[in-house]
Order: sequence, then C-alpha cells, then structure tokens
Amino acid sequence: MADTTPRLNSNPVDAAAEYAPLSWMAAASLAFAGLFAFLLVSLSFIAFSQSKPLVEIWLFVFPIAGIVLAIAARRHIQNSEGTRTGLQLATVSWWICVVGGLCYAAYLGATEYTIRSDSKKQFVAWADNLQKIEPATANDPALAAAFYQTLPPEQRNAFTPTSTTAMQDRFGLDFTTFRQNKLLMILLRNSGQCELEPQGLKQWQQTPGKIECAMAATLRCPEGEFPMLIPMEAIVKDGKREWQIKAFDGFVQDGSVAKRTNFGWMVEWLDATARGTAEQFLQSAGAPMNMEGFPRPIPEGILSQPLAYETYVTGKLPKGLGERIAFGAHERMKVTGALGFFWPTSPEYTKGLQSGFFVQTPLPDGKMAHDTSREDFYFCWNNVAFEKITPAGRTLTNSTDKNSYIRFLDDRVEVHVAIELKVLKSDPKNSAALGRMVLTLDDKDVLAKLNAARAEGAKGENWAATPADLPANCPWKVTRIESNLKVIRPPAGSGPGGPGGM
Repeated sequence: MADTTPRLNSNPVDAAAEYAPLSWMAAASLAFAGLFAFLLVSLSFIAFSQSKPLVEIWLFVFPIAGIVLAIAARRHIQNSEGTRTGLQLATVSWWICVVGGLCYAAYLGATEYTIRSDSKKQFVAWADNLQKIEPATANDPALAAAFYQTLPPEQRNAFTPTSTTAMQDRFGLDFTTFRQNKLLMILLRNSGQCELEPQGLKQWQQTPGKIECAMAATLRCPEGEFPMLIPMEAIVKDGKREWQIKAFDGFVQDGSVAKRTNFGWMVEWLDATARGTAEQFLQSAGAPMNMEGFPRPIPEGILSQPLAYETYVTGKLPKGLGERIAFGAHERMKVTGALGFFWPTSPEYTKGLQSGFFVQTPLPDGKMAHDTSREDFYFCWNNVAFEKITPAGRTLTNSTDKNSYIRFLDDRVEVHVAIELKVLKSDPKNSAALGRMVLTLDDKDVLAKLNAARAEGAKGENWAATPADLPANCPWKVTRIESNLKVIRPPAGSGPGGPGGM
C-alpha cells in the first residue's frame, strides 16, 4: 500500500525571488505630481493674499511631465512580467496631473475670458461716452463720464460720473488735457459717422493687486481706418476688478499704419495749411517790432498788427503784398529810421479789436474765469512780437494741447488752431493761458471737393495710398482769437510746460 502521508517541503524559500523593484518612472511621475500639487496650492495662497490672478504658465511643465512619465511607467510595468512594481503609484500620479492640470487650465481660461470681457465692456462704455460729447455744452455729462473712466479707482470715491464741476475743480489740468485728445478731435469732426470696434487685448500682464493690458481697436470714419491701442489697468481688490482707461494722446495710430481716404488726406492738408497760416499771421503781426535797431519804447502808430489785421483778417491787402511790406520794413528803416514802417490804425481795425476779433470763452463748467479781463488780451496782442501770443508748445513745452479742432459747417470750414497767451498773470517761465486762433475757409471750389470726398469716405470708398493732389496753400482767413484767459500752470516738480486744454 502506497504511503500517502503528506510531506513538508524541505527546500528553503528564497525571499529575494519574490521581490520586484519599483519602476523609477512611476516614482518620478509621482514626484512631478506631488511638486505640481504643492506649487499650485502654495502659489494660489500667495496670489489670493496679493489680490492677483494666478497666471504662471510654466506650472504646466510639471503635470505634462508627470502624465508622460505615468503613461510610460504603466507600459513599462505591464510589459515587465512582474519584474517591476508601482502601477498604483503611476495611476495616482496620472490622475493628480490630469485633474490638477485641467482644473488649472480651466481657471486660466476663465480668468483670461473675464479679463478680456471686462476690458471690452469698459472700452465700449468709454467709446459710447466719447461719441456723445458736445464740447460747447457746459458741464457736458458725456465728457464727465468719459473722463471719470480715466481716473485711478482710488480717486473716484469722492465723485460720480456726473460730477462735472467737481472733477474740473479737482483735476483741472488733466481734464483740459483730456478734452483736446487727438481721438476726440477726430470724433468731433466726424460726429455721427464714426465706429469704434474693439479687436481684443493685445497684451496683458499681472502685478500684485493690478492687471495691466492694452485694448486693440479700430476707428472707422470718413477719414479712413485708424488702428488704436488703449492702455488699461485694473485694480484687483477682494476678488473684484476696478478698471481705468489710461489717458494719453496716442490712442490713434495715424502714421503709416493708418488707411486714409482722399477726405482723410484733405483733412491733413486743411490742418497743416491752417497751422502755417496762423504762424505766418503771428510773425507778420510782430515782424518789425523785434528787429535790431527798432526804437524802444515803440512809438505809437508804428505797429505791424494793423497791417497783419488787414492782410489776414479783413483781406484788404493780398497776403503777398502785406508780407512784403511787413518784412521789408527793416531795409526801409536803415534809410528813414522808425518811419520806415508806419501803418495807420483804421476805424475798422479799432472796432474789430473791441468787438469780434477776440472772444472770451467760458470754462468747461460754463462760467467765466473770475480774475480776467479783455485787458489781458490787449496786453498780449500789443506785445505779440515779444512772444506773448505763440503757437502751442512754445511756453507750455510739455503741453499736449496741440491738436486742431476742425468744424465742417454748411458754408465754411473752421479750424481752431491751438495757441498760448502769455498774459500778465503768467509767471515768467512756464505758464500761459490757452487759446485758439480760428481760421475760416469759404472757397466754394474747395468746399465742393471736400463735400464730395467726405461723402465717398462715409461710404468706405475712395481710399488713397498717397495724398490727393492738393495745392501748397489754402485761402484761409483769420476770423478771431478765442481764450478763457485762465492761466495754466504745470504741477510742482513737473518741469517746464504742462498739459493744456481746448
């Protein structure tokens, strides 16, 4: 009978034969996953404490590396026929990287979407206010609301978008600067025919408690298409963003990147020729008085202003003849002395100075400057040769009040050229009152060409790569000088010059 008694295995069990080493790729994937989770949590806490979004694209290096290593580790372990372990670690690290990476990607997408959406809403509201501005309206609510959006959020607490007078009193220099911005000048002369289309954020970056970005946009009007770049800033506090439009004069990029119509080129021509005529008028009005050898004090009646007035204002003398008389005085004075230049003051000239030639304009709130009088203008006019009236930027060297205001009326075109008046209340160096020299064009042939070009431009037609065939000169007539006579002084410590206004 066979022996069926079970026998114990007498051979010893080899423990080393049962051990399988951990896959290094599984360990590496878990390390990347853990580091990603640690950095994500830590940086999120720091970003929250600093009131800024967590935008760190480099963080995606860790979940991507973790996912790649986890996939490689799973295949390596499955193909090792039990010689490698760590499948569970690879699975855990894979899920950490996938879920964490997707959540962070969703957060970044939502953050960028809200930033783009918020900035677009702010731009659209600002552009809507700009197109409603009426510069002749006292306490214009649209102007106040547009300017309000350019104030830093921390300075808005004392105001509302309708606090026109209060903002003018508090931010006088900035307010007057904003009123003459080049963008606003284009909108005003193309009133009701402009389109401001946002193109999205061109760039944005974060700093603690702040988001800085730039909104790209396109301005379309009868003058053409103009790229725009609007600097914007958001203060982030308690999870909320308060936006500010960063005001400056370069919103409109009207250089070589602009696409102008023939009408747009004609507007440039109007502006350039009007500025040139205004400067010629001022030079002619003071031509002989600042010449070497001219007697001081100036004898009564020996004045160039009446001649300039009858040449550029009333048109009694052709411009060429008037300039030859004015600028030829120096040679005549070598022979006849002070009598080499004498031009009598006519009753028409005297009456013009007392009535329509100078117009004192109100401040933006509709009130007149309380410490001014017409004598301030007479002082400047009688001393124009000594640069008491100059083109913009001569006294207020940092002034941005250099953009012309162009008005297209039924029977004429008016160009309001920026000037500065060094009134008696100005300090000797860098303050002056702001003003406008108004020039009028009523030539029927030129007006007909302008109207035709404007109609084509309004339809998006008649694009021109080069300026239209325009003459070097334009028959401008100086109509009047306007100023509120309020002296503008730069802020303390800003150096010479300062911002200006319309």
